[in-house]
Amino acid sequence: MMVCILLSTYNGESYLEEQLTSLIHQKEIKTQIYVRDDGSTDGTTGILDDWQSRGLLNWYSGENKGPALSFIDLLENAPEAEFYAFCDQDDVWLPDKLLTAVQILKQYSTDVPNLYCSNLSVVNSHLSFMYFFHNKRLKKFSKASALIDSWGAGCTMVFNSALKKMVLNNLPSTFVGMHDKWILLCAIFIGNLYYDVNSYILYRQHEKNVVGEKRTFRKWFKDKCLFVGKIRERPVEKMALEFYHSFHEQLSDDDFCLFSVLCHYRISIIQKIKFLFGYKGLCMKSLSLNVNLKIKILLNAV
Repeated sequence: MMVCILLSTYNGESYLEEQLTSLIHQKEIKTQIYVRDDGSTDGTTGILDDWQSRGLLNWYSGENKGPALSFIDLLENAPEAEFYAFCDQDDVWLPDKLLTAVQILKQYSTDVPNLYCSNLSVVNSHLSFMYFFHNKRLKKFSKASALIDSWGAGCTMVFNSALKKMVLNNLPSTFVGMHDKWILLCAIFIGNLYYDVNSYILYRQHEKNVVGEKRTFRKWFKDKCLFVGKIRERPVEKMALEFYHSFHEQLSDDDFCLFSVLCHYRISIIQKIKFLFGYKGLCMKSLSLNVNLKIKILLNAV
């Protein structure tokens, strides 16, 4: 079984060696590490050169595009493999991360787009455990909540070649958002998704995270408080519109209704009322997030 690990780097010299070491110590899985550097200016490329000279990975460089477009570029240039896995530069993978994912994915048809993602063990810069990203009692992955909430982190995702092909044939044209969100929607609405409540990754949080789950008052105030930040971006609505335009012919009747609520809530009072009252699971995971969401709905800012 071959898994192609897709790693995007950007000024990651501090933790890259530790992450790469965890990748080559995966149990019972043949791996190929394929790296795109997103315009690093520190010692990252020197580390990649060293690992490539030892035959442990292949890498190439490109202009700075940000994580979403960098990972899409990796997908477009990746070699053929049975499975693919997204990888961040500063985490640590536990030895059975890929084996667990592949064993689950092999239960599904290879002709259908299949995705595995898991929980995260959030740790500090020294790898000391802080908390689980999702409550481990959580068992069910809701299609509706996946549209508006952060369910599947890209660094936990392992998927088959059928899903890779589907994504590349249906890339968003005007609004990219995040690469992992698009792949999650492709799997949950068109293919198969398996969400594992267990964690096989140490998700490192530190001051230089490009993206992440840093729990600070400043981040909460900027990201969660309605009246701070770019509330006009409407990332959820834009992503839903992009997905609807790509896959509307393949959606079930119920799924079509879900997308109609998200795509038309700003112009239809009926759809806005449905959204406000959590139509078929269109809600967040906590009371505070739900209150925040409802205010955003009223302000047409979702």
